[in-house]
Amino acid sequence: MKNSLLLLISMAIAMSICAQKQIPDTNYANRVTSVTWMPDGKSLLFSVVKFHKQNHQAPFFSKVFSYELATGKITELFESGSSLAPSPNGKTIAFLKRDDKRSADIYLYQIENKQQSLLASDTTKKNSLSWSPDGKKIMYNISHKGENQHATIDICVLDVATGKVKQVTESHPHKSYSPAWCPDSKKIVYYLEKGDDNDQIWLTDDEGSFHTNLTHDTTTHNYFPSWLDEKTIYYTQDPGTIMTMKIDGSKKQKLEGITHYHVKFIPAAGLFAYVQEDSENNIVVFDRQKKTTKVLVDEGTIKGLF
Repeated sequence: MKNSLLLLISMAIAMSICAQKQIPDTNYANRVTSVTWMPDGKSLLFSVVKFHKQNHQAPFFSKVFSYELATGKITELFESGSSLAPSPNGKTIAFLKRDDKRSADIYLYQIENKQQSLLASDTTKKNSLSWSPDGKKIMYNISHKGENQHATIDICVLDVATGKVKQVTESHPHKSYSPAWCPDSKKIVYYLEKGDDNDQIWLTDDEGSFHTNLTHDTTTHNYFPSWLDEKTIYYTQDPGTIMTMKIDGSKKQKLEGITHYHVKFIPAAGLFAYVQEDSENNIVVFDRQKKTTKVLVDEGTIKGLF
């Protein structure tokens, strides 16, 4: 009788421990979907999606985190955020909601009080949010004039104070992707896809008053442009070479030491960040001056986030 009682107590304790300990569901995997710098270069934002490995109809989960370079501290900010765009003062994050299939609403997240609010909404599907360096405008891609791969992709600029929207490209039937602000808050680079296997880097302004092809490359794809400074652009040349050029398209040269298809540079720290996706799911930084690479957040840490 005594032994039976001890056995029952042991079983109850074991069951209680199992109930308290969260057992990971091996049917699900965590994946970093994007990484974005905070303006001061001291931290970055990244989003993680938890998805079912086989069942694409199963529910998915997503969260946004911050990572502090000095301490390595990871902080959970909010759920279901995508296309993250921190404001120049570092106090606000513009974002889309990943669980919103329309992707038509732009939200703001206030970091200090952890409050969310709706900034803008219309009928167009949006992507690639970015805040102008002067904090006055938000730029993004819209998908319209067709569905899925047949849709036209254009660039719009939203005046945060007035709510006025200006479409700065007229790409139909083509696609203008991945716009990036110049530090002067006026000029914009983007890449134009015409379906000819030769994507090109173009320059415009926030009014769309001119459009200049900077690459004129008839041999390969050129995409994901952004800025090292007001006079220097960097971009990816297929399959993963990082190139730089002057704002007039001159002095094209390879940036040595880094090979990846999508990198984010932060002038304040002189670092490039990207997600290593081939065999591992790590967040990595490349020091432009030292030509060194460092893993900030490894795959094991990503798996343990939720």
